[in-house]
Amino acid sequence: MTRIVPPWPVGFVWREDGATAVEFALLSAFFISFVLAVIDLGRIAWTLNVDEAATREGARYAIVRPGPLNGDFSWTVAGNTLADGNGQTAPMGVVPTQTCTSGGSPGCDQFDLIVAQMQRYDPRIQDNNVEIVYQHVGLGVIGNPCGNDIEPLVTVRLRNMAFHAGALQIFHLGTLTLPTVSTTLVGENQQAQPCGRQS
Repeated sequence: MTRIVPPWPVGFVWREDGATAVEFALLSAFFISFVLAVIDLGRIAWTLNVDEAATREGARYAIVRPGPLNGDFSWTVAGNTLADGNGQTAPMGVVPTQTCTSGGSPGCDQFDLIVAQMQRYDPRIQDNNVEIVYQHVGLGVIGNPCGNDIEPLVTVRLRNMAFHAGALQIFHLGTLTLPTVSTTLVGENQQAQPCGRQS
């Protein structure tokens, strides 16, 4: 009878030399990836926080600047046409909602200044990431003899902001689009000076 001799040394299959190093190599790759992913998630949270601060700053800046809703409006109530100069509050729906974007809209002269304020918080913000909505909700007076004194809701939105991940690229998540962030505040009296005063 012929005895078959294995090609490896006797006892090699049961040896455990180096097992700890192999286990460490297998687990350390997972552990390091996990730690780097947690760091990237922290960076995402930080970026969202900065973008929220930028929209708050943009909204605060927008509510004290002349907006696009200060125009000539007239409307009809019970068959009577009311126009500028009568100092009455405009009914809901009379003053159209105005949206200011990077394309330029009538009356959106302050758009670039508002974006510049937001860029102080996050320099990655571009004009096409910002949308400003002025919505009349019945606050203020249309027809003020000194000019309109509308106090709209001003919403500043920051959208389509890209986040470039580092470690998350391991999971095929290299570039992420962050969720839209917005802030809404009530506009303040946008008159430059009280009625009858000359500068």
